[in-house]
Amino acid sequence: MKSALLKTIDEEMDSLRFYNLGDNYKSKVTHVGTKNVLDLKGPLIF
Repeated sequence: MKSALLKTIDEEMDSLRFYNLGDNYKSKVTHVGTKNVLDLKGPLIF
């Protein structure tokens, strides 16, 4: 699914976050696209 989403988005207009679940999940977040948000503890606003 990740591969299909990466092929679909326009990285200059869209953004995605991939969350890998498990221990230390905060260090396992991958962001792709615009508006790279560094505050992973803050609210996620659409």
